[in-house]
Amino acid sequence: MEKCVFCDLASGKAPSFKIYEDAKFFACLDIRPATLGHVLVFPKEHITFLSQMREEDIGRLFQICKDIAFALLKAGAKGVNLIHSIGEAAGQKSTHLLVHVIPRYENDKVVISWQPVEVQQDLMQKIQNTLINSLKEVEAGKEEKSEEVSKETEEREIRENIPNYW
Repeated sequence: MEKCVFCDLASGKAPSFKIYEDAKFFACLDIRPATLGHVLVFPKEHITFLSQMREEDIGRLFQICKDIAFALLKAGAKGVNLIHSIGEAAGQKSTHLLVHVIPRYENDKVVISWQPVEVQQDLMQKIQNTLINSLKEVEAGKEEKSEEVSKETEEREIRENIPNYW
């Protein structure tokens, strides 16, 4: 694996302005912030996509983001954006999963916008059906993966509990 600055930050190999740390997650000030107080929250383990994380870890990641967002509001921010990009086309620049917690202030010059497009109702229904079917496939894949993980965990627990003299 190539050198990852976020892995180095989480391990303490690189200096940071740490905001939060626990066994699995790390949060620090972004050294090239969108606004003052911009925080990066990320797993310590090198993970690229949310799909590589366990459900409970995703929940914990966003709980940390929420807590930091409310701390920023308490410290004077007028609003907060949480930004997580998946894939290069969406602006993901790092191979390490990141959530940006960006405090917003009056006239801060940060622009997050798009031009709305008109979409015909029949196309909306087609998109709706496609997404519903895709979501069913994702859910089915999670159940399948969960069964695989359960078997893998069971096998690992068996291996770990084998006495050393075997």
